[in-house]
Amino acid sequence: MAQSGFAALFLFLGLVVSDVYGENATICETILNATLSSANLTDFKLTVSPTTLLSKTDYTVSLEGTGNFTIFLQASSSSNPVGNWSQDVTTCKGSPLFNESFPNGKSINTTWTSPENVTSVTISAYIQNDTETFRLEKILIHVSNETTSATTVATTSATVTSHTESTQTAKGICYLKL
Repeated sequence: MAQSGFAALFLFLGLVVSDVYGENATICETILNATLSSANLTDFKLTVSPTTLLSKTDYTVSLEGTGNFTIFLQASSSSNPVGNWSQDVTTCKGSPLFNESFPNGKSINTTWTSPENVTSVTISAYIQNDTETFRLEKILIHVSNETTSATTVATTSATVTSHTESTQTAKGICYLKL
């Protein structure tokens, strides 16, 4: 009798974990496949420090903002996810995923570790509410002269369209509104 009780418990836990993982993966795919809004993003500020790309270096990534949004952070090089994020929580196809509110003036801070042998990396912050998805970016460029700083900021946006399936692997951090 005790063995069947344990088996039922493990089956239940497996179903709960797989359901949560499936829901998280769908949320991240929806954000990554959304059409970006052209609305203004003055309520958000993305900062990355240091500002030049070095191999195997820890970077502080901060996003300050106002409002109730879902936030997804991603680092990519040549359209492929790269590096490692400091959080070790439920994943979204290799991406850490957080259930966290984003109240007025809150700053989300995390650490990203760069990989070896890349010449540029784009740190993207996808910001999504019920109707729109926005993106802020910082581009880190490897500079051979360490006294020179090279950072480019690009702001893009668009309106969310219907969800489409994607086989793209996302490696980043996702913050979800409660």
